Amino acid sequence: MCYFVLLQLRDTITQQNVFNIFMGITYIYVLFILIPSIPLVIRRLHDLGFSGKWYFLYLFAYIVDDFFLDDGIYEDLFS
Repeated sequence: MCYFVLLQLRDTITQQNVFNIFMGITYIYVLFILIPSIPLVIRRLHDLGFSGKWYFLYLFAYIVDDFFLDDGIYEDLFS
C-alpha cells in the first residue's frame, strides 16, 4: 500500500532534484520490504517440503523474462 502511494506521489513531482530524492526513498523502501521477504518465502517452501532453491529458480526466471524477452508480443493483448 505504501509503495503505491509513493508511486502516485512520484507522478505528481515536476522538479528533477526532488524527483531523484523521492525515487531514492522509493528504492530504499522496496529493499526494506524485499530483503525480509526472501527468508520468509524460503521458510514457507521448506514447510511444504521443497528446497529453498526453488525460489531462486523463480527469481531467475522473472529476471530473464523482465530484462531479456521481447515485450512486443504482448502489445496486441492490451491495445
